[in-house]
Amino acid sequence: MNYEITKKERIARIVSILTVVPLVALFTITLLYINFKEDFQGFFWYFYSILFLTILPISAYPLKYILPSYRNSGRGGERKLAFILAILGYVLGSFFVFILKGSLIVKKIFSVYFTSGIILTFANKSLKFKASGHACGVSGPITLLYHFLGIQFYFYI
Repeated sequence: MNYEITKKERIARIVSILTVVPLVALFTITLLYINFKEDFQGFFWYFYSILFLTILPISAYPLKYILPSYRNSGRGGERKLAFILAILGYVLGSFFVFILKGSLIVKKIFSVYFTSGIILTFANKSLKFKASGHACGVSGPITLLYHFLGIQFYFYI
């Protein structure tokens, strides 16, 4: 019986790690870049997307140990900081992709993440609903992949 709990906890931990939103973003952006390289209009927009949707949000984990207000805040503080940096990445990335006249595919990518982030923030803060960041961070990219790749994207998973 005790072994089952440990096994379930391990599976839950693996699923949690694999569905960390920045890693899903990295997978999504890379898959789209591989299939639509010319639509990205160069490597810059691929790197740009990785910077704002993966690197900035995932930087919360090392920053937790540097920022005094988060250092001793435990897992809750770590999650809060990750959420803040993800939303910051979505907002700044969206703003600059339109200002810098990014490619259409990159605008669509950022629009999906921006919209998902706004809806999640609204649900959690205004409605006091505990919406899952992992679920939101997976469902948006799956919709995006389906939009661009159709049913064939299932073969990449």
